[in-house]
Amino acid sequence: VKLAADAGAVLCRGGKAAVGMLRRLAGGGVPRIAAPVDQALGRAGESRSTLLTPREGLRFALQKANFRQAAMFAQSIIIAEPDNPQANFALGMDYFLSRDYARAEPFLKHCLEHRPDDPAVLNNLAVVYLRLYRFQEAEKYAQAALSRLPNSPEIQRTLAAIRKAASGK
Repeated sequence: VKLAADAGAVLCRGGKAAVGMLRRLAGGGVPRIAAPVDQALGRAGESRSTLLTPREGLRFALQKANFRQAAMFAQSIIIAEPDNPQANFALGMDYFLSRDYARAEPFLKHCLEHRPDDPAVLNNLAVVYLRLYRFQEAEKYAQAALSRLPNSPEIQRTLAAIRKAASGK
């Protein structure tokens, strides 16, 4: 999984979301629902009576890189706010991690409409297109990600994988 930690930071593996990027995507203003904090944070055995709004739950789940939980909160947000970049990111990443690349694509592309210079989203889209054997699009997005974060070894590996797959080697 490729996610940008913050501007100028190196991308990391293993589904660890970047707190800086996620904080930039965070927002508020959705009615409260009964979602315990421990559920949002994915902590078993802890019980708290604090309720979270869907946005709060989404933000906390994304900060913990819990994309499955984030997607659950994002489902309620996306109905009311189809353009919400944080919800689109969460759903796209959930499908991405589930290797359902065809379903991840529209959510990540929608997120990119609001964050066109985000190297994490650009690189994830490059990987999506690589997995869908759409090598020209994959290279286009990887190059765009690399132009925004030129020293990223993760993006460089993505680009090398695309070129290798496109050449048939």
